[in-house]
Amino acid sequence: GWSPDIHQVLARDTVFSANYGADLQQFIFEPGKHGRIEGPDTFNRPASYILRKVDYPTVIADKGYQFSKWSYSKAGNESRFVAQYRRITTKDGRSLDDNGKVHDIVGDDGSLPVGNVVAPVLGDDGKRPPIIQRPGAPDIIANRLNLYFENDHVNLDAFAKDFKKAYPGDEYAIIGCDHLVKMIQIQIPESSRDRVRNELPSRLSSYKFFVVDESLFQLTGYSSATNTDAGWHLKAIHLSGAWKYTKGSPKVTVAVVDDGIDYGHPMFDGKIVHPYNVFTQSNTLSCGEGHGTHVAGLAAGSAVYYSKGASGVAPGCKLMPVQVFDNQYATFSSVTSGIMYALHEGADVVNVSLGPEFKGLDALPETQQRQIAESEFKNEERVWREIISVANRKNAILVFAVGNDDILACIPPECRTDKTLNVAAVGRDYRATSFSNYGQGSNISAPGEAIYSAFPMNSFKSLDGTSMAAPIVSGAVALMKSMNRKLDVGRILRILRLTGRQVPGDIPPMVQLDKALALVKSGKIPASSPSDETGPVVSKDAGYAEIRRLIQVYKQKIKD
Repeated sequence: GWSPDIHQVLARDTVFSANYGADLQQFIFEPGKHGRIEGPDTFNRPASYILRKVDYPTVIADKGYQFSKWSYSKAGNESRFVAQYRRITTKDGRSLDDNGKVHDIVGDDGSLPVGNVVAPVLGDDGKRPPIIQRPGAPDIIANRLNLYFENDHVNLDAFAKDFKKAYPGDEYAIIGCDHLVKMIQIQIPESSRDRVRNELPSRLSSYKFFVVDESLFQLTGYSSATNTDAGWHLKAIHLSGAWKYTKGSPKVTVAVVDDGIDYGHPMFDGKIVHPYNVFTQSNTLSCGEGHGTHVAGLAAGSAVYYSKGASGVAPGCKLMPVQVFDNQYATFSSVTSGIMYALHEGADVVNVSLGPEFKGLDALPETQQRQIAESEFKNEERVWREIISVANRKNAILVFAVGNDDILACIPPECRTDKTLNVAAVGRDYRATSFSNYGQGSNISAPGEAIYSAFPMNSFKSLDGTSMAAPIVSGAVALMKSMNRKLDVGRILRILRLTGRQVPGDIPPMVQLDKALALVKSGKIPASSPSDETGPVVSKDAGYAEIRRLIQVYKQKIKD
């Protein structure tokens, strides 16, 4: 170009000098729609320059996406590159969901967000966090701890500031909080887990709290080996006879705390209210693995497909789907937060067809299983008892699947009371299934084998599990509540047990819904059961190491 600028009015003699430069081209890199760029994104090089690998900036893809390539275009001396992505999919071709990022939630002023924050399980790159596998006990996330406060009036903002003073490094972060149950979740270095856990009470001694591991929860339903006799479960509970009394009131809502739902399935037309994703705090839910769709269909789906063997037990009631799974993973904090959301949004019945897994405990005799139930997972039990007390105060009924580990049902800490309905599974032979947890801790049963119900993409499928038995009971409770909203958990349980069918195996009676509703209509409601506790008495903590030792000893005896 010329110097000075030739685009000017000349007022005197002026000398213009020609300037020369190398023949350059400009390289421009853009992040595209599903990621961001780290490093220089624009620079100039000689026209003959060939880009090297080190010249390309780093692309950080959003969760659920993977950087695939650069698209290239050239105009004059400008070369433009735009990052392209592909969706990350599971082995079955399902795309990963983006449920937010794990990050420090403390604001610049040191305070916490006003609402509840549940940290997703997967990291920003779609990778799972470090997980400690514990045979005989639920797996836990190795770099997270949940702190539950004993004072309902604790100032969580003040605690957040004091925590940052005690642990100022960036590797220590508050990544979750729940103002309803007074909980804070911290992220710490995996290598420092035991040290931090032990020293927290003394370093923050002005606060009274206890620590709960961030355990992983499992769906308690799986594909059935049998697809025949679709709808046998509807006949087994005498559903058509029960509908002579009611098909459910739209004023009664069943919450399904699960892995998501297929909004578009015809079984849910006009039925969904207050949907919620605990990770994004929004009403955008995924289809998950199809488990939540199946469960919701059983509890309160439409009766349109009854003749084909698929129907909700309470088709006249509303559905509140609450997603607590982040790409096949749910946690203790996500599940408890989801239940609390449902309770505070006015759900009359809350179905929880998921829970911690206890692989290997079935190798122990019942006497040793009972010892474990009496001594372990006591901090988790404290949290559950607080949540259950909230439900009881609101006269909302919590319905839990007792699990599929073929162990005592009182080992999962949420099933240690008769202030909830804890559902075991019955097979098509009208006996306890081989997988269902049993005995103390279970207090009602329902069909749970080859259960036909809704599945994503407008389809239907048969699944096995206590996951399927629980929503049948939830639907039954919704019908009872439709007839009498004042029924509390004790009387509902008493009615179902008195009118239920005795089944072989160490599980409670199976729901017979026509008889139950007839008793509700009669108005001769029996008083609550004298025993309101099915769980064991608290005793000293034996420690997880003792569980591991007992399993190994017993397996060795079998081997010998």
